[in-house]
Amino acid sequence: MRQIIKDADNCDVLRYSLEIIASDDQKNIEDYTDQEIINEALYVKDKYTDGTWFEYQYLLGEHGKEEQKFAKKDYKDIMKFLLKHSK
Repeated sequence: MRQIIKDADNCDVLRYSLEIIASDDQKNIEDYTDQEIINEALYVKDKYTDGTWFEYQYLLGEHGKEEQKFAKKDYKDIMKFLLKHSK
């Protein structure tokens, strides 16, 4: 298995997003190119930085401390993934 797939699997929010699009496309996650996976990771990251998404509100703590805690972890994980895999 490619390292990028292993790392995506360790990032819950990215894995979930990839599972959804793979299901919609009737593919396996492994069928996507590295660049497609990175593009999806960038999309997921944008949900935490664009004020029009719930993830942004969660990150700010607008829905409680517990939701903020999960959002912070997810954001940290996606940023770690992107730092490792995007050039």
